[in-house]
Amino acid sequence: MLKRLFIFLLLFVFCIVSLQAQKVFKGKILGENNQPLEGVTISLKNAKKNTTTDAKGEFSFSISDGKKPNVVISFVGYVKVEMTLKEDVVNVINLSSSNTALDDVVVIGYGTSKKKDLTGAVEKVNMTDLSKAPVRSFEEALGGRVAGVQVVSSDGQPGAPISITIRGNNSITQDNSPLYVVDGFPVENPNNNSINMSEIESIEVLKDASSTAIYGSRGANGVIIITTKKGKAGATQYTYNAFIGTASVIKKMELLSPYEFVKFQFEYDSINTKSTYFINGKTLEDYRNAQGIDWQDKIFRSASTKNHELSIRGGNATSKYSLSGSALNQEGVIRFSGYTRYQGRARLDQTLNDKVKVGLNINYSALKSYGTIPSSLSNSSSQTSNLMYSVWGYRPVTGNDVNLVDGVDPLFELNLNDSRFNPLETITYEVRNRFTNAATANFTLDYQILKNLLFKTTVGYNSDGDRNEEFNGTNTSGGSPKTSSGRVNGVNGSIIYNTQSRFVNENTLVYTRKIKDHAFDFLGGITYQANTQKIFGVAATSLPNEQLGLNGLDEGSPSKINTLKSVNKLASFLGRVNYNFNSKYLLTLSYRADGSSKFTRSNHWGFFPSGSVAWRISKEDFLKKLKILSDAKIRLSYGSTGNNRVSDFAYKNSLVSLPTLAYPFNGSPVPTVVPDQIGNPNLRWETTNQTNLGFDLSCFNSRVSFTLDVYRKVTKDLLLFAQLPPSSGFSRGYKNIGKVENKGLEFSINTKMIDSKNFKWNTSFNISFNRNKVGNLSPDIDKL
Repeated sequence: MLKRLFIFLLLFVFCIVSLQAQKVFKGKILGENNQPLEGVTISLKNAKKNTTTDAKGEFSFSISDGKKPNVVISFVGYVKVEMTLKEDVVNVINLSSSNTALDDVVVIGYGTSKKKDLTGAVEKVNMTDLSKAPVRSFEEALGGRVAGVQVVSSDGQPGAPISITIRGNNSITQDNSPLYVVDGFPVENPNNNSINMSEIESIEVLKDASSTAIYGSRGANGVIIITTKKGKAGATQYTYNAFIGTASVIKKMELLSPYEFVKFQFEYDSINTKSTYFINGKTLEDYRNAQGIDWQDKIFRSASTKNHELSIRGGNATSKYSLSGSALNQEGVIRFSGYTRYQGRARLDQTLNDKVKVGLNINYSALKSYGTIPSSLSNSSSQTSNLMYSVWGYRPVTGNDVNLVDGVDPLFELNLNDSRFNPLETITYEVRNRFTNAATANFTLDYQILKNLLFKTTVGYNSDGDRNEEFNGTNTSGGSPKTSSGRVNGVNGSIIYNTQSRFVNENTLVYTRKIKDHAFDFLGGITYQANTQKIFGVAATSLPNEQLGLNGLDEGSPSKINTLKSVNKLASFLGRVNYNFNSKYLLTLSYRADGSSKFTRSNHWGFFPSGSVAWRISKEDFLKKLKILSDAKIRLSYGSTGNNRVSDFAYKNSLVSLPTLAYPFNGSPVPTVVPDQIGNPNLRWETTNQTNLGFDLSCFNSRVSFTLDVYRKVTKDLLLFAQLPPSSGFSRGYKNIGKVENKGLEFSINTKMIDSKNFKWNTSFNISFNRNKVGNLSPDIDKL
């Protein structure tokens, strides 16, 4: 009996202890306007235990020792809170927003920084405003939103390439587009249509040499860093977005009426006008009320755009996932033209243990653009074969019963110098298709070697496969027997495959240390990149069976076979030091060495140093009393960046063997090899030196902020595709000659006029001035 009573007492005590050991503390986190916050991290102080809030902002903690837990509550954009949770109640905690304009995390080269600690000219794009623009790609929405960034489309066709330049053009004959870094993957000249703008978390534009020099040879034209969205801890979120829009030509060219057109023809050439328009008793007055053809009305239309997006995101403290897909169908304002995109993305971020984190990011896009390209020529030898030349230059009326809408205007049949063609038949029967399959895969691994020492490795692969199809039938300018080009080629077509693949491996070590008011971080790294391009294509003329289209190329006369394989590689060493004294005095020093296969062994390497300092004068005692002042900072930077954007083997002489070139030997033609392009073994890096002076100011708790930058950059040793003296036997070749100077001023201001629960009013304004000066293009022009 006593034994049973003893066991019962032990069980009772054990239950009491167990109940004390498993006390549950509950809470709810609220933000501005008492809105619940999801994904807030609640960490038990001095213990490796944490949790996150759910969609209702609620959380719970189980504590084993029965003590009241001390927790740290943190969330991006809000002030961190340390507190002790109360028992037997729901702890309601209101978080106050931090000075987000200053504490925003900005992505920079191979790392991040708070905006208040930046020393270079880096601008973070407002993604909230950017995402409201119903456009195909982020490039279209970026225009006018960042000072010093110019966005220009090659033409109005959907899917057309968009050119972005930052602080003016450095090169004259070479590419001036910036370097794009997507989730840590650096790419030159990417197809940005493959990125769904709704999947972008942040965009940073690096403009001065201090911020871009860490990318060395690829940063001379600026850098655009894109970070895509990740999964978040908490309940799974399903998001569906869609928009439908229309586009139309709001202003057309004012064309001559039939009366004005005939009158002009009569004043220009009265004899031919009489025989062409004043026939069958017609006079000039007969054309006054005649109904003419406005070819703009024939080819333009009201075009629609439809876009659908679906995303699924979620996870927990150790695993976060994101899945998304989108479908875009955009019609062009020119009939029979348009663009489609089907895109999907999958991202997984996994914490394996306290030291190791891994991430996998995969994106795939299937793109198609179709229709006559307004900026191209149907016949490359004649400017009159441009589509819009025919639209604005085709006559609106005839003097007889000739039907202008169907067929070819007989006035152009015998004119070998005029390739104008019926624009309606051109866009109806001309085939211009471009199919692109773009795939990107990135793998990252973070290993926390020590508390302050982080190793990160990134492996990425990118592939763009293009298939370009062109077909010119008898009802098109390029294939009609009634045009000068058609007489030569007849019905013709071509298919060209162009595949580019890029492999990148980057390895970095970051050491951070803080001693009282002194903060340091050191970055060192080694990177390797290899780019491969392959081209294969066939073209044929005089196709006998037009109905087969491109499937009948084998029946025609082969006119050209395109084959190419080219490889270039880049190896780099990089380093950076950041010093921060109490967020008042800031210093950044960086250095990068790039070795490119595009130059000879003696000129492989280019070296690109930079330095910048910043002084937050708002931290000084004499300004702390100004309550309206939130922050004020002066920045100064200087550095060098490089450019190696020439063809892969520009330093070598090239030879070509053409089937049309042969040498008779023993009565039989023998294939020959002839020089095609002269190389330049002395070719070396193009270098840009840039100085930047900036001033950042924000007032009224960052409700009003503006930035002013003054810069000057000088590019020397231009990689110029220059004209050569005739005595060389070649017309052009690459040389390092010339100098280009860009200097200018950038100013931007942002305000939060009203920021309440039911109404928000924000304004943004920017303006920039750039003066471009070209000089020294002729020294030693007689020497190679």
